[in-house]
Amino acid sequence: MFNELSGSQLSENNISISWDEYLKLCYILSLKIPDTFSQNDKILPLIHSNIEGLIAIGASLLAGLVPVLAPEINKTACLWDPGKLDIKTMLDESISENIPEDSYFIKKGVCLCFLTSGSTGNAKQIEKHWFQLLSEALVLRDLYKIKPYDQILSLVSPFHIYGFLHGFLLSVLSGASVTFAKPIGGLFNMDEISNDIKLLVSVPAMWPLVENLLTKNKIDSVVSSSANFGSKREKLLLEYKDTDFYELYGSTETGGIGYRIIEKDNPFKTLKGVRLKKSSEDETMIMSEFIGKTWVPLADDLNLINKSKFIYKGRNDRIFKYGGKRFSLDKVENNLKNLISSCQIICHFKENDKSLKGGSLISYIEGDELDLIGLRKSYENKYSEPFPSNFYFISKFPTGVNGKVSIDMLEKIREVNA
Repeated sequence: MFNELSGSQLSENNISISWDEYLKLCYILSLKIPDTFSQNDKILPLIHSNIEGLIAIGASLLAGLVPVLAPEINKTACLWDPGKLDIKTMLDESISENIPEDSYFIKKGVCLCFLTSGSTGNAKQIEKHWFQLLSEALVLRDLYKIKPYDQILSLVSPFHIYGFLHGFLLSVLSGASVTFAKPIGGLFNMDEISNDIKLLVSVPAMWPLVENLLTKNKIDSVVSSSANFGSKREKLLLEYKDTDFYELYGSTETGGIGYRIIEKDNPFKTLKGVRLKKSSEDETMIMSEFIGKTWVPLADDLNLINKSKFIYKGRNDRIFKYGGKRFSLDKVENNLKNLISSCQIICHFKENDKSLKGGSLISYIEGDELDLIGLRKSYENKYSEPFPSNFYFISKFPTGVNGKVSIDMLEKIREVNA
């Protein structure tokens, strides 16, 4: 399955196992998977800790099953509870077990399933081929220049694709050690964190903790996914001259697409093996080793500068990120229409990296002005989606030659009226 990495380890809550021990634990646990499961069945291991969950996932792969990576129970796969693992007893058991040399090889065609939130917040299952994941992890290893015995600190769960690639596969393929750290009461147990960190894996919600770590530890690189740093935060981070800060761009569906290092890179650069082009309808298309050998459309609008550089302009699928979470403009519009059914409503999200929320949510309403205080109260009592920060009332929406209303037309009316 993996090369033997005797000097590196997987750590969590002051519990550490070597990668060689990890392989043995996966094999021993694979023998205990109930025979009620058949080859290629989707199986959801009940996770008691990051380490135990990763052992269960490895065991599932060795058994030819398809593990579903999810931090909580869902109805997309057969639940398997391996129980609380007695790691010491299992390692003792592996010593007496004559493990064949080919026991650590993943069977051809094996996949993993990841769960991602759709525009309405419902989990969507994305199937990824094992070797596509390996290809992406190898590209990331070379990008961050991870070497054997380097230290990776992950502040994110390994049970979604970003954390799985950065906190697990990246470590395995490079021979690095990884520590999964979870703050308790807003603080880390510094005894389990190395003073010399090669890569810190984070998300925007963790930035106050990241800044605290930057003042106490030597950190070569920090990577963020899910949202950009933002211009205000970038100015603060540039004070740490010895640390590179990476922004990743991609999704569960497409895999990694590009990256930028703040200050050094303004446009994004494509990851190795990724190709982008515009279709005849000016739609951005992608092909990469991470998703297969066919061109597929992207949900985002990219300005392609050349074959290897692009600028991210926003999403095409009416999904917007607000406060680090994804929401649907369609859902916001429907919510408002349920409360003011007689009006035509169009919502628009205007991105602004200087805003802590990522931008402003704007609503255009055809008709007379309404009681916004009462509307806000009714909306927030009934819905979880954000309430628009700006409303513009227009007596009659303009239409183009195709009979449709465009945001550009509404914005021009707003600017004239302002």
